[in-house]
Amino acid sequence: MRATTKCLRVRWAGVALVAFFCGCGTATPPPLTLTDAEVSQKLVGKWKEEGTDGGVTTIVTNEFTADGKYVCNGTMRRPGGDTKLAITSTWQVTGGVLVYTIETSQPSWYKKGEQMTDKVLAIDEREFQYRDESGTIQIMTRLP
Repeated sequence: MRATTKCLRVRWAGVALVAFFCGCGTATPPPLTLTDAEVSQKLVGKWKEEGTDGGVTTIVTNEFTADGKYVCNGTMRRPGGDTKLAITSTWQVTGGVLVYTIETSQPSWYKKGEQMTDKVLAIDEREFQYRDESGTIQIMTRLP
């Protein structure tokens, strides 16, 4: 079963957290009219995601660089203690899908070379909406 989080859907306790951030919803934005190159250009920068699911609050910063690198840093706060998150990958947009290929993961929930995908729904200067692998709509907010 997959639940939500960015930081490439952090896995813990045998469960992939794929839907951790709210902005979660069921409404579908209009079809994406941007090209993959336009989406990639708009995606470059730092984005924040946060949410709570099952008593666990996660706050992460996602950074997409123009050379195709992705870095995620954050914290999962739960009653038993905090877990620091640090994930790196490469990224590219192909056919309207954001594809991540894992390089490193701390904690070690992901294997090097593992791929994750998000269907791009909408992106502008302030907000990035996507449908994660569990089918949940997620939202990232651009940081200054």
